[in-house]
Amino acid sequence: MFKKSKKSSTHCYRKYNFLNLTFFFANYLQNLIAIFLHFLTAIDILGKAPEHLTEKQTAQLEFIAKADKRLYCAYLLKEKLRLVFQCEDLATAKTELDGWIKWAQHCRIEVFVELQHKIRRHYDAILATMEHHLSNAVLEATNRKIKLSVYMAYGFRNIDNMIDMIMLRCSDIDVRLPWEYKSA
Repeated sequence: MFKKSKKSSTHCYRKYNFLNLTFFFANYLQNLIAIFLHFLTAIDILGKAPEHLTEKQTAQLEFIAKADKRLYCAYLLKEKLRLVFQCEDLATAKTELDGWIKWAQHCRIEVFVELQHKIRRHYDAILATMEHHLSNAVLEATNRKIKLSVYMAYGFRNIDNMIDMIMLRCSDIDVRLPWEYKSA
C-alpha cells in the first residue's frame, strides 16, 4: 500500500490502492447487509407455522434447511412441540410428547435440552393440561389488568379509589357516558 517516493523519504499512498480498499469495504458492507436482511426474513419465517408460509417463504425455508442444519433442526423441534399441544386425545399427545423429549434430548441444542428437562419435571401437569384443555391465560390477563390499574392509580389519595378502579376494569360492568347510550 505504501510506496517510498524516490524524491523524499515520506510514504505516498497510491490512488488505486485506496480505490481498491474502498471497493473492498463497500463490497464487504454490502455482503453484511445482505446477510442481515436474510437473517431478518429468516426470523419471520422460523416464527411461522409451515401451513402459513407463502411459496417464497417455503423456498427460503428449504434454503435454510440446506444451509444451516442446526437452525432447521431447531425449527422442526419447535413445530413438533407446537403440534403436540394440538393433539385431540391424551394417548396420542403422550406418545408425541415422549417422542419430542427423546429427540430434544439428543439434538445437542442447549436450549432444547434445557427445555426437555423442564418438560420432564412438569410432565404430569402438562399431560393434565392436555387432558382437561385448561390454561391459566385468563388468570394471567386479569393479573396484568390489576398490575396496570395499580400503576395507573399511583398518586390516588386513598386505596378505596384504586380498588374501585380495579373492580371496574376487571368486571363485566358496562360503564358508558350519558351521550354514549343509544336513544331508543
